[in-house]
Amino acid sequence: MLSKSSEGDRLQPSSLVDKAVVRRHFARAVATYDLQARVQAHMAQHICALLPRQGYDAVLEIGCGTGLLTRAVAAKLSFASYTANDLVPECAAALHAALPQARFIAGDMDSLVLGGGYDLVLANASLQWSHNLPLLLARLYAALHEGGVLAFSLFGQRNLWQIREYFGVGLEGLPLEAVRAVLPAGRLLHLEQEEQDCVFASPMAVLRHLQQTGVNTFGSRVQPFGRAALRAFEQEYRARYACTLTYQPQYIVLSKTV
Repeated sequence: MLSKSSEGDRLQPSSLVDKAVVRRHFARAVATYDLQARVQAHMAQHICALLPRQGYDAVLEIGCGTGLLTRAVAAKLSFASYTANDLVPECAAALHAALPQARFIAGDMDSLVLGGGYDLVLANASLQWSHNLPLLLARLYAALHEGGVLAFSLFGQRNLWQIREYFGVGLEGLPLEAVRAVLPAGRLLHLEQEEQDCVFASPMAVLRHLQQTGVNTFGSRVQPFGRAALRAFEQEYRARYACTLTYQPQYIVLSKTV
């Protein structure tokens, strides 16, 4: 559960995120993630729709989670082999339920040994957790065959802005042009940003949504609510934000050229 931080105690961009905390919170959310992750499910479907072709040989997915993107790929694309990675080992069972023949590799995307020879590298709503996005993108691009495709989604500056404003903590994404500036020097096929305001029944439903998608990964800077703080949160959040929570997905598709 979240609590309001002291003035000025703001979580900086993802370089300060404790990956052990991220792993623990997402492990707890494996069973509830798909029920709450409506935006992420939409993002997975949209990534598949943006791909320049429907057939690939070797596919690599980074940050597969519970398999939202994996299932979308399996339903829409043809491929010979599928390798998927996630920081959370508990995601292996969900991945194999989505695609039994997939190979699962547990580990941190920033230090994962990628190998090479992939025709398609994918990531959905996961790369924002990287401690060094430019380096990670360069490594993913290097893992592609010439003519291969790197396609991913992540979140922009206004993503969950209500949470950052109220609590003073949270990941702050990059503007779309800043993401573009750190892309490898391939052929850009698609660059897009959209915004979705999700409306919840109550401020408590907003908190449950964050908890059940594993997003409340703010570490020791955030302490549990007391009763008075919880009542204040419910009143203030409803008054200020009308029980809404903003998502700002970004989509990038890049073709490898030499």
